[in-house]
Amino acid sequence: MPDRKPIPRCPSGVHAFHVPGINISGNGRNDHAGIRLSSDPFRVLEIAMRRLVLATLAVAALAGPALAANEAPPTVAPKFEKVPQDAVLSYNLIGLTVTDAQNNTVGEIKDLVIDHDKLTGYIVSVGGFLGMGEHYVAVTPSSIALGYDADAKKWKAIIGASKDQLKSAPEFKYDGKFKR
Repeated sequence: MPDRKPIPRCPSGVHAFHVPGINISGNGRNDHAGIRLSSDPFRVLEIAMRRLVLATLAVAALAGPALAANEAPPTVAPKFEKVPQDAVLSYNLIGLTVTDAQNNTVGEIKDLVIDHDKLTGYIVSVGGFLGMGEHYVAVTPSSIALGYDADAKKWKAIIGASKDQLKSAPEFKYDGKFKR
């Protein structure tokens, strides 16, 4: 064991030295932690270091499960797909005006419903003005006829229902995991 030199006494007769964040004094107290420690300053430092290591290990152990819960799901190698020329992309659909057979505007496609990697519906906004009083309905993709007007260079969406019929349809709400 190395030979330890005594710590010089201050005029009040108390051994003292300072470690940042820890007040250690030869009077046997660590006033910041409110606990009784040994009067040997090296023993006091050893106890403080052990507590620091234990606290660090405890934090790391508790953080492990939290990080695991936020990990991304396992990935698979991509399969590449050729996009046919008559395909419709999502940016062509979202915001697309929906009309009835008489070319009256009845709503707008606001969202796509994708379930198990397959398009299963459109969320259509009916009524309202500037986002106020909108009524959302979910319809199957087969309910809306999509087509590209080459002369106007834009997509068209036609549904076989009036605005009133859509307003009276069951409402879709952006609640729970769908909340915007």
